[in-house]
Amino acid sequence: MVPVHRVIIPEEELKRCTPRRSVAFFYDPDWKAKITCLDGSNKYPPIKCGKYVSQVMRGSFSF
Repeated sequence: MVPVHRVIIPEEELKRCTPRRSVAFFYDPDWKAKITCLDGSNKYPPIKCGKYVSQVMRGSFSF
């Protein structure tokens, strides 16, 4: 199953002109699952979920 991601453009002009960030959040992922490109390309090498999450967390929360 592929999660669907939808973004709604805010009505207010100020919010429309402000850059937004979108963050993927996976709750209780299978740490042994292999992550690959959905389009079948090799743009990014395959990686195990646990390794990817660990790398992202280290980069986001390094002091």
